[in-house]
Amino acid sequence: MSRKILFRADGNSTVGLGHLYRIFALYEMLKKDFDCILITRSDSSYQVVPSDYSLTLMPESVSLENEAVWLKQQFGSDSIVVADGYQYTSDYQKSIKVQGFKLVYIDDLVEYHMFADLVINHAPSVQVEQYSAEQYTKFAVGLKYALLRPLFLEAARTTRLLKEIKSVFICFGGADPLDLSYKATSAMLQFGEIEQINLVLGGAYPHRQIFDLQQQNQKIRIYRNLAEFELVQLMQNSHLAIAPSSTILLESMCVKMSVLTGYYADNQKLFYQTLIAQFKFEGLGLLTNISIEQWQKGIRKVLDDFKINTNLPSYIDGFQSDRIKILIREL
Repeated sequence: MSRKILFRADGNSTVGLGHLYRIFALYEMLKKDFDCILITRSDSSYQVVPSDYSLTLMPESVSLENEAVWLKQQFGSDSIVVADGYQYTSDYQKSIKVQGFKLVYIDDLVEYHMFADLVINHAPSVQVEQYSAEQYTKFAVGLKYALLRPLFLEAARTTRLLKEIKSVFICFGGADPLDLSYKATSAMLQFGEIEQINLVLGGAYPHRQIFDLQQQNQKIRIYRNLAEFELVQLMQNSHLAIAPSSTILLESMCVKMSVLTGYYADNQKLFYQTLIAQFKFEGLGLLTNISIEQWQKGIRKVLDDFKINTNLPSYIDGFQSDRIKILIREL
């Protein structure tokens, strides 16, 4: 019998869907080799969970302090818990360990003392030496452990000829609380050489203004709730990615698009700085208050600096899943 893995994450329009989407990537990597169960709170945006996943909703009445006990009561302790969320601090990790679980923690803050058996942080610049942890804790850090879905890893192993920028892909995650989708799209409409704007909105996107803009311009095509293969295909039909320094940008790197990026959350800042310094991507810095005119300047620079590239580097080799499976089996 396959060992059971309990994937634990929440997401909604307030906290975003990033934790869920990283969990989805790891679920996809492991589902053929393990008995996988996704656990999210009943007030999460669980409608975004793929229909073929084994899903359990945790009642809102279960407190964070009692989660470990609840998990043991529901599933027994002969399981691996994979947790992704900023609420899973040192105390939470200890409570999971006390109940007898093995614990994998997906991190991007490097803030807590780690009690997890395995910590995964796929930020390109993170170093193990930055962490405080128990002696038994193992680490999987950097892009060679990037949490990406299988079709993106497959795309990373292919070459791509990019001759021009005529089609743009824009995505700002599951919730996009600042409505950066609208600002970036509005700016992109000022460039006549761009023939199509492929805008992907997340499952928790709450705004309406972008739909009025779409009615006024046929260049804009809006997509929601795309399956993995649909998202890969859309990216492969696009030449430039405009996205924050998060998982969606890693996916864009796999498909080998030109990139314009920035950040709007603390956990994205270090990732952004590394992308700009090491990979020489074009960046706009902190996106919270930049104007449409500033967006236009950044876009203009990307378009002017574009050169034909016969094999855009992905910086991701496509074998991340193999490395992570080895570490999970060792648990």
